[in-house]
Amino acid sequence: MKRLFVLMLLLGVGLSSSVVVAQQEEDTGKVKPRVLRVQMEFIEVSQATMLDLMYGEGEAISDSDLRGKMQALLKEEKASMLDSQVIVCRNGEKCTSESISEFQYPTKYEAVELPNHVEANIEEVKEVLENLVVAPTPSSFETRNLGTTIELECNVDKEGKEVAMRLAPEIVWHVGDVIWAEWSDKKTKLDIKMPKMYTLRVNTGITVPMGKYGLVSVMNPKDENGFPDNQRKVLCFVKVNEVLKGK
Repeated sequence: MKRLFVLMLLLGVGLSSSVVVAQQEEDTGKVKPRVLRVQMEFIEVSQATMLDLMYGEGEAISDSDLRGKMQALLKEEKASMLDSQVIVCRNGEKCTSESISEFQYPTKYEAVELPNHVEANIEEVKEVLENLVVAPTPSSFETRNLGTTIELECNVDKEGKEVAMRLAPEIVWHVGDVIWAEWSDKKTKLDIKMPKMYTLRVNTGITVPMGKYGLVSVMNPKDENGFPDNQRKVLCFVKVNEVLKGK
């Protein structure tokens, strides 16, 4: 009788464990996230071309239609693709993509140093000091990422028709240097300088239809001297496609 009771108890435990494992597998399947492919494009055109495309008193042109017209201009070489990036991410998670070069530059210099004591004749002092003087020395550095960095987060609605996005794309160029002071002696020639950067950056939130283009922003590119070019425009587009449906 006791053996029968123990056997029934073990069978009950085994059945309960199977039910728990099955339930866990089912629950895990329910929260399987969507996988999305996000495409960002930066297209440069003249300001006149952009205004022609958006001109009119009727209904505003849709973002997808605008991107279609941009494609025609690209084929006609009346527009240029400044950059294009693709990120694959899971729904509801933040992600970052970087295509960069790390640019390091000094931000602080130690002052010129002279020895406290010199054993030399008066006639030799000048020559001795010139040989012993230590030039300004970089003592602190910073790093700036040159290139394209994109940070974003996507949240798809229940029907899978619209995507709410938080995104912060950025493109950075090193366009020159500003010389603040110059140092030269018999052994060293040194420019105390700081770099000049040009940045295209936007930090925003938008909602786009699934599988269709959305216009994120319009910005001014740099001219040949590294200053904003008001006669040119960079249109930033984004498109999200679902590559794996969640459960």
